[in-house]
Amino acid sequence: MNVAGYREALAAAPPVEIQPGFVVRVVSLPGLAILKLFAWADRGAGDPRDAIDLVMLLRQYSEAGNEDRLYGAEIEILETLRYDLGLAGPRLLGRDAARITEPTTRNQILALLDDARRWGKLLGDMARAFRGAEDPIAKAEALIVQFKEGLREI
Repeated sequence: MNVAGYREALAAAPPVEIQPGFVVRVVSLPGLAILKLFAWADRGAGDPRDAIDLVMLLRQYSEAGNEDRLYGAEIEILETLRYDLGLAGPRLLGRDAARITEPTTRNQILALLDDARRWGKLLGDMARAFRGAEDPIAKAEALIVQFKEGLREI
């Protein structure tokens, strides 16, 4: 099992008080995205669930408490993407993932996403989250391309 990204995900995990005096660290969404990618790489050949979970993160990130950031400090993302929140969320998630990773881990993620054979399989697995949609591969690709661009911007 590949444990790349675990240290970074733990370091970026915010503390959450479950009940008075009981605090646990919970993985951040950027940390979870990193872990989902590595989990998919480890077991994706037979199980697409990590890719499907990644799609959920990519599709919902702009609405996960990040709208103020996208319309504020990260406005250039929205401007670049013509105010398409559906694409801005994955780009911001990629940036946030890059911010919490060390260069070695980030390079591993980019190598995974740059591998043509794995890219096709990842898109196919991600497309399962778009059942019934017109051109699910294109929808999946639009999201993961923005995530990858965000990773490269930091």
